[in-house]
Amino acid sequence: MSTLCPSNSSRNIGRRRHNQVANQESLKILLHLAFSALLIAGCTAPERPLKDQHDFAVTTCEVRSNDIQLALERVRRYVNRHTNLPASPQYLGVEADVVFPSEVQDVWIKLRASQNTTSAYAQWRNDYVNLRCVVIVDRASLRVFKNQGYVLADVPPRGSVAKIGGYAVLYIGTAR
Repeated sequence: MSTLCPSNSSRNIGRRRHNQVANQESLKILLHLAFSALLIAGCTAPERPLKDQHDFAVTTCEVRSNDIQLALERVRRYVNRHTNLPASPQYLGVEADVVFPSEVQDVWIKLRASQNTTSAYAQWRNDYVNLRCVVIVDRASLRVFKNQGYVLADVPPRGSVAKIGGYAVLYIGTAR
């Protein structure tokens, strides 16, 4: 019986090595499939997802007709420069004007109730905060959406998709 043990153990070692090689080959195939699946999923995913679900708008503001014309000119210039824009979102957010805190009724109450106002409190000095009026423009028609603006205390990074006034918007800032 002692002579059978070495031959059985050598067969077991051979089987283990064969199983290890087979497992390594199947692992390589599995990794290639997983990488291919991730690559395909990355290509079909939206290019600019809405990363921040918070609404940047503090309140609405009236926009004068000359500010609307300025905003539309900024959008046209931006669209002409950036021909490879993704198909979504449908709207562009462009800065139309600066809003003074005295122009917004109950500004501090609205800032406190807003979801994104950290920079407003950080920059607060002598009752002054940098507020911006952002207009939403439909990319297809190049027209202002709803003929109103939204007051923002914090602005999203330029070129990012953000929620402004409840709409997903590609924020282009002043489009300079």
